[in-house]
Amino acid sequence: MIKKILYILMIVKTAAKALAMAVVLTFGARHLPMMVLIASGIIIAAGIFMIVKRIRNVLRNGDLAVYYGLDALQIIFNLIVVSIFSAMHIGFWEYVLIGTILDILIDAVMIILALRRGRYVDIRNVMDAREDGKDK
Repeated sequence: MIKKILYILMIVKTAAKALAMAVVLTFGARHLPMMVLIASGIIIAAGIFMIVKRIRNVLRNGDLAVYYGLDALQIIFNLIVVSIFSAMHIGFWEYVLIGTILDILIDAVMIILALRRGRYVDIRNVMDAREDGKDK
């Protein structure tokens, strides 16, 4: 279930970034640095690769964690590059393309969800094991 949710969120995130890239390039808003556009293009390509991989083979949780990790690194890179070129106007589509601090936090939560092993702890089983250990 978690894997399916992570996969759907990856599709939505890739589609939103691809749409933002198309809008930014179509309407000629060339004030973004080329490094930001290239980094965003790489993460869009990685998302498309993951979608194709899911269609052809099984997509593991580790693959999703790698995608979200790359996305967080790309957002950090974009924020650093944009802060260097601070005299620019950034609109809605540029924010979708660049990312924000909240996107980094969301990616971190997605990585944790993808890499966690156990789902639940059953208290009754733990207590029964302790009582069995005391009887011996």
